[in-house]
Amino acid sequence: SPERWVARLVVPTKQHAKLWPTQEEELAKRCLFNGWQGSVYDVDAMGKDGRWRKAIMKLPPEGRLALKDAMTYRWPSSSSTMAADDQLWLRSPCAEDAPYFFLCNRSLGTQVLEVRGRAEAASLRMSEFDGSDRQKWMVDGESRLTSKLDASTSSGERVKYCIDVIGARDENGASVCAYAANGGWNQRWDVEVVDKASSIELVRIVSKMAGQRLLTVENGDQMRKDMIMEICYLSRWCHLEQGLVQLQKVIWNHGVPEAIVEERLGK
Repeated sequence: SPERWVARLVVPTKQHAKLWPTQEEELAKRCLFNGWQGSVYDVDAMGKDGRWRKAIMKLPPEGRLALKDAMTYRWPSSSSTMAADDQLWLRSPCAEDAPYFFLCNRSLGTQVLEVRGRAEAASLRMSEFDGSDRQKWMVDGESRLTSKLDASTSSGERVKYCIDVIGARDENGASVCAYAANGGWNQRWDVEVVDKASSIELVRIVSKMAGQRLLTVENGDQMRKDMIMEICYLSRWCHLEQGLVQLQKVIWNHGVPEAIVEERLGK
């Protein structure tokens, strides 16, 4: 069946898929397309014979972080996926750097929340785990979610980045960023524990502004479902209908498809 056929192609990481390059900076130089459906890269893949050949790797679109109205959910859930996953976060402690922790969104598998940039205001995004300071967070004494990374201010003062609702907009869909700590209510959060297993907690991150909206990865669950659907179509096309595109590897980790690797046609 197509399902059994594609199961043989599944690996957990880009390293297991034997791809080059895998580093973000090098991949950026090989980007062929970047749009709302995701991004496509020109990569090299090692075959069973040990030879490197040209391939195409598709990644899903980056999930936008926003403040959203709370979704109805039930936990424990009888479903492996649900829309409310976009608002559920795994808080995993940094074993050698307490009291810091990493934040993974349940809809995006092993990707973690990180600061991107070093200006007074920087963007937030979900990215592959590397354990760097830009991915470490803690809750300070003023209920701010602060990064271990310092913000670069015009005065040269060392100030921590906080998760900040841009413009203090207490409304559904408001954008969030990393901003130098300033004591505003738009930087204060409640971390609500939903469940716990050993040292890892499942949490919701709730704004302390009046609307009590949640930190959310917009459409994270839908992006996961779209990626799974694309893999299903490709597996049927390659296995049963002998289409032009040949699926080579599927990078799938913690229940989330993270990349599709296909044979590159032509030169």
